[in-house]
Amino acid sequence: MNEKDPTKFRIRIDDKIPDTGFEEEIKDRGIEKLSRRITLVSILIPCLIAVILFVAYLDIKKRVGSMHSAGETVSQDLNSRLSLVSEKQAKLEDMLAKKIEVELKEATTAIRYIRSARKVDNKTLKGAIADIEKGLGPVRKDLKNAASGIKALDKNLANLGKELDKAKNDLNKMQADISLLSSAKIDRKALDNVLNSRRKIYEQKLKQITEDLANKVESIRKRIRKIEMSMPSVAVTSKPPPTKKPAEETATPQPGIIIEEDIK
Repeated sequence: MNEKDPTKFRIRIDDKIPDTGFEEEIKDRGIEKLSRRITLVSILIPCLIAVILFVAYLDIKKRVGSMHSAGETVSQDLNSRLSLVSEKQAKLEDMLAKKIEVELKEATTAIRYIRSARKVDNKTLKGAIADIEKGLGPVRKDLKNAASGIKALDKNLANLGKELDKAKNDLNKMQADISLLSSAKIDRKALDNVLNSRRKIYEQKLKQITEDLANKVESIRKRIRKIEMSMPSVAVTSKPPPTKKPAEETATPQPGIIIEEDIK
């Protein structure tokens, strides 16, 4: 056999290494890993967005629920106050009507007593009647003012009911707006600012309405006190002066007893 001469073995620099499938396999594996990562990222990003939107929705729902409960609480409080004011108004009107009726009966009784007395100086009688009419003048004026105040209070109560309905409509509208915003991209800071500004506006309106209502009720109370204070002076003025009767006439009636006689 012929032996090969190792000296004849030469490596040429310009010799080309034949291509193999190893490099292609490495490239395929790299592409496969990259595609897996891209697939994983494409799955995780929608999941993350869905979680963020779900958390934002829960937070908005919680805020809307708290605002709705606060609105219902304010509405119930206003309704209870309106009922209380209406009840007090009815009691005041009933009490005032009874007092006026009693005072008018006393005044009528005094006038009848004066007219039933004989031999009374016409001048004195006219003076007594004038005093009674003079005393009843302020009472009538105060009654007229009280009636005007009650009408104004009724008007304010009607306006308050309208404001309450408007506040309910605004709350419903706000809830609808927030429901629409929950399905889109939400700016929480802007939403918080809008909610806080509307809440402050509602609180200010409710406070102003409550203060106006309290002032009206206090004004009516003052007028009723004034009427009550003027009632005793009218009763004192309405008492007729004592008169002397002849012996054949009947005795002077006791207080509380009314004797009607024909006027001659």
